[in-house]
Amino acid sequence: MNQMLRAIISGTGMSVPKQVLGNDHFEEYLDTSDEWITTRSGIKQRHRAGEGETTVTMAVDASNKALKDAGIGPEDLDLILFATVTPDTYVPSAACWLQGELGAKNAGAMDINAACAGLIYGMTQAAMYLHSGMYKHILVVGAETLSRITDHQDRTTCVLFGDGASALVMTQSDDPNRGVLYHDLGADGTCADYIWQPA
Repeated sequence: MNQMLRAIISGTGMSVPKQVLGNDHFEEYLDTSDEWITTRSGIKQRHRAGEGETTVTMAVDASNKALKDAGIGPEDLDLILFATVTPDTYVPSAACWLQGELGAKNAGAMDINAACAGLIYGMTQAAMYLHSGMYKHILVVGAETLSRITDHQDRTTCVLFGDGASALVMTQSDDPNRGVLYHDLGADGTCADYIWQPA
């Protein structure tokens, strides 16, 4: 690793669907209450994707905001890392759809499937690429349309998940006072059956 190069977040963006569901929505058809949901999760409302809103469309919106915030164009990107378990298609990857929609013609693109930890895994990968000197600008995206794979009759899970996208541009920097200092990834595959989706 090049100790002189650091990985900084130079731009951020987010996007959520228009539809907002409060806890009262679930009270209408499930044996649950605002108090039950709030005390167990802290969640009061979540967004749900509607017609024409997909994992990729939200990612495009969030990414354009992040690029604008970073002050760069899509052609400046070297790599796109897209964390999702709900891609629009499995092949091609969500990252490839995003790359095409953005016009990021110089960027490689790949998906990361690590569920809730996906964005952290993506940021860690991006930091290592930037530290090495291999790339200068990497777009990291976390986006989901979990409402489309959720069992809406299961009160223990359906109240937890919403839809949305976040994006950040990570950039190479030689400023010794900024940047990712440390990362430590882990997993526990023995808990894999707690929340799962069949292939």
